[in-house]
Formats: sequence, C-alpha cells, structure tokens
Amino acid sequence: MNGSASIPVAEEIPENRSERRRLARRGTRADVRQAADVTGPDLGIRLLEVSETGACVRLKDAVDVGQELNLVLTASDGSHVYRGPATVRWWWPAIDGTLVVGVTLRRRLTADEVLALAEH
Repeated sequence: MNGSASIPVAEEIPENRSERRRLARRGTRADVRQAADVTGPDLGIRLLEVSETGACVRLKDAVDVGQELNLVLTASDGSHVYRGPATVRWWWPAIDGTLVVGVTLRRRLTADEVLALAEH
C-alpha cells in the first residue's frame, strides 16, 4: 500500500432555494433559543446569511434537524426584524467546535427586512 487512501467524491446536491441568500450585514444578531425553553440560554453566536424564507446561523450548542427554535433576528441598528419560530433544516460542525445551522422561518421576510439584515 502506498499510504494514500482514495476519498470518495460526494455527489453534488442540487440547490433547491428559490430565494437568493445574502451575507449578513456586520452588527446584525441572531438570538436563538430552544422552543421548549424560551428563557433558556441564547445559543446564537452570529447571523451568517439571510433570505426571504430562511437564515444561516452559527450556534454554540447542538440542535437536531426538524427541531423547532425561537429566533430573533436583529438589525445593526438594534431593531428586531424577525421574532418567531424557525425550523432546523440542516447543520454541520465548524472547525472551531460551533455549529453552522440552516433554518426555515415560519414567516417570510419582506424585501425591506432582508435589506435591513443583509449586505448591500
């Protein structure tokens, strides 16, 4: 054996989003809590991306696909743009031990709300 292992290449997963994802503006925040414990600890570290129907957030603790979370998205001026339920659609571990998590929002964001949270 030559010491190099063959690593299988993953199949490309088709993009199913109908809305464009946008990078979150500096200074925005994502407050994320377990739906069953709204007074519990904030799991959110950072809002990474946002679209009309979802968001990508970095979290401190594990969640399960399909899990319901309480989410508050705050613009850089401090205004609450979204406050309500969100469902975990996917997650993966980041190299620093945190989680990158994709969620679907219960209510669709307006174009102005997306602009308040996203880079221009």
